[in-house]
Amino acid sequence: MVIGALALFFGGVDRWEVWAAVYILPGVFIAVWNVRKLLWRSRKPLAGLWSTLRGNKNYMLASVSVIATTRFERLLLPILANPRELGLYIVVATASEPLFWFAQALSDIRVGAGKASAFSRRAFAIDILLFGSVGAIGGVAINYLLVPVFGEAYEESRALIAPLILASIILALYRQLSGKVLLGRSSRAFAASEVVTGIQAVIVYSCFLLVFPSALGAAWGSVAVYSIAIVVLAIFGFRKPST
Repeated sequence: MVIGALALFFGGVDRWEVWAAVYILPGVFIAVWNVRKLLWRSRKPLAGLWSTLRGNKNYMLASVSVIATTRFERLLLPILANPRELGLYIVVATASEPLFWFAQALSDIRVGAGKASAFSRRAFAIDILLFGSVGAIGGVAINYLLVPVFGEAYEESRALIAPLILASIILALYRQLSGKVLLGRSSRAFAASEVVTGIQAVIVYSCFLLVFPSALGAAWGSVAVYSIAIVVLAIFGFRKPST
């Protein structure tokens, strides 16, 4: 993806379809590669594929719900506002996303280690300090680099830094609670919590952008979505695991 994006950038390609292909094709390749391995190794390939799909349906459903939670506002912005607002929003939103990537990786490591203590109240309090500090440093960096890197046209995006950094911090904490649900309860409970979060995200984003059809409306909508999500998951995450 990085190599393809650099090639398009230095090649001066500005068609959105070509840029979209850079993101889509690697995913298609990985999916085909994994399905091919599954079919090749199984004596009953179709039965094996169906069994794998059934066994992972809860995780697949959860993954689709996460996409709605973290991306739905970007689909609504050009429709309810305009493409310019999406442009102003996407630069800051993408710049603040490394915190989410780090938080997701940390949650995955904790789940992989199978240690419930990694998701304790004490650990959660430390996570608040950790993600809050990293988010604050990232926000300052974005504020200083935004205009020099992207130009004066993105001066208006400075107003989005505070709410989107706050949203990123809350999202990082949300992923830790989600990891605790995944580790301590059934895959059905994990999928259910993610689906509920995804549904409320669609509703909240739509309400915010109908009332405030702007990048700022989407930014504060993200804060609201992740705040509601973290309250819902706290109910799951701080309960004693059933398995």
